[in-house]
Amino acid sequence: MAQNRTAQDQVIARGVTFDDWMKQYAEDHTEWVAGAVTKLSSVTRDHDLLDGFLYHLLRAYLSQTKAARLLRAPFVMRVRPDVPGREPDMHLVLNERAAMIQETMTDGAADIVIEIVSRESQTRDRIDKYDEYEAAGVREYWLIDPLRKQADFYTLGDDHLYRRIELKDGEFQSLVLPHFRLDTEVFWQTNQLEDDAFIWSLVDRMLNG
Repeated sequence: MAQNRTAQDQVIARGVTFDDWMKQYAEDHTEWVAGAVTKLSSVTRDHDLLDGFLYHLLRAYLSQTKAARLLRAPFVMRVRPDVPGREPDMHLVLNERAAMIQETMTDGAADIVIEIVSRESQTRDRIDKYDEYEAAGVREYWLIDPLRKQADFYTLGDDHLYRRIELKDGEFQSLVLPHFRLDTEVFWQTNQLEDDAFIWSLVDRMLNG
């Protein structure tokens, strides 16, 4: 597993237990890595647009399918007791596993984790979290990068290693969420990401199209 990387200028406390982090810091856009509390950078406009779009798209999809529970940062996920406490941008837990969702955290590996990559989070998202989520058994990992205009999706194989989910004519199809499919070009159509009618048209196409 790759060594976790924590930028020195973002560490706001050291020697902190996981329980103390949960009580004192977790709600303030931080993560906990080996006793160090790291303050995460503020998001950009593009990050915020994509976050809002994906959240509302998934909420609309789940209102029709009831397939999973959707959690959003700063809700904490800790895949195992011996790994960092993370605040993924979003994570989904299928209904049959919903008992792992506690009052203030998901205690275990979600079925899907979504991270929107920022300039300062490249290493954390593409290496550190990739390795953690793979080892813990997160079934799908979605990485959306507005800087590169690149979307990468990974699924856990029988050997417990991630493999890239290949797009079909530019379209991503989830192997975890039934009927969830999306042309990845929509991520870069910033003029439509806040349009509720557009979001519902995508859901209608998934489920009826």
